[in-house]
Amino acid sequence: MELMDSPTWADDPMFATRDSRLENWDALEPLLSAWTAPQLKEDVYRRCQGIHVPSFPLNTAADLFQSPQFEEREFFVEVEHPAAGWQTYPGWPFKLASGKTFDPQPAPMLGQHNAEVYGEKGLGLDRRELVTLRSAGVI
Repeated sequence: MELMDSPTWADDPMFATRDSRLENWDALEPLLSAWTAPQLKEDVYRRCQGIHVPSFPLNTAADLFQSPQFEEREFFVEVEHPAAGWQTYPGWPFKLASGKTFDPQPAPMLGQHNAEVYGEKGLGLDRRELVTLRSAGVI
């Protein structure tokens, strides 16, 4: 309430407790939306965090690609895909103390792993069965 400059509705008994706020959410939500709407969600998030109010913005994919935290952590990496060219992929969500990194692989091409999935180490089909399925257009 302090962050919102103590709006008059804050003293309403309908919003006095957590349970009453939940029970009266239909009345509370438009009041909160009216306060947040003219502001940038990143600003609201930072101001709330600054006074220890747990919050986090509902980000779009575009927001994530522009996230200062992800940029600082070098989270997104460029990976070359054989058909789609260079694409931005999410990297590992952690950094190892050893400094070892992992190179993400491009998304597989259609059927690229058929031999592994259907073959001896997968479903157990032999080479002849795989050729038959491929010829029939099943795989």
